[in-house]
Amino acid sequence: MHVIILGPPSRNANAAAFLGSKGHRVTLREPLVTLAELRAMAVDFIISSGYAPIIKEPIISDYAGRIINLHNTYLPYGRGIYPNFWSFFHDTPKGVTIHEIDLGIDSGPILAQRRLEFSADDTLRSSFDRLEVLLVTLFTEIWDDLSTGKLTPYRQPPSSLPVPYRSRLEGEPLLEILPDGWDTLGTTVERMGAEALLTVDFWDQVEGEVAGKIAAG
Repeated sequence: MHVIILGPPSRNANAAAFLGSKGHRVTLREPLVTLAELRAMAVDFIISSGYAPIIKEPIISDYAGRIINLHNTYLPYGRGIYPNFWSFFHDTPKGVTIHEIDLGIDSGPILAQRRLEFSADDTLRSSFDRLEVLLVTLFTEIWDDLSTGKLTPYRQPPSSLPVPYRSRLEGEPLLEILPDGWDTLGTTVERMGAEALLTVDFWDQVEGEVAGKIAAG
């Protein structure tokens, strides 16, 4: 089977090595890919993992049942970009999810999930690294059943968040005010989120920065 993994090659090296050990042909790709290119490469299965472009039609329909996303939050929480940050900011369940890709963003039926608890010493960086290890581990555990169609996907439960999906423009202003960047403690991000719920000025500032970026193009 020819499997393409879309996303940063460094991030997906372990998943690629595993698939190679199972006898599959593996292509790692980060730039935008088209359906014509996928067909020309005779790709049988698509895996998205940290892939920046949003995968759209006609790829989704053409690869129905053969296109999945490896996502490092416990969906339905943490949809969109910077998911690990938002899981702390909103203080939602943390973990990893492997799901089918549909027309929404991180909204497809779930194939497998696993929870992960963090310590008070975990930062955004260390938690991300731990989540990536868990995500690849879960992927290797389910691959045989996944690739042979033995897994039954199930619909994601509804999110309790008022905004279930967060965009790049919503996340970047918050990332810029983190005291230690990606080395900021997860507990610090949780406190930021709790304060944001109680402070109108906090969101006024963020919305102002977002509006400025949109106006600047």
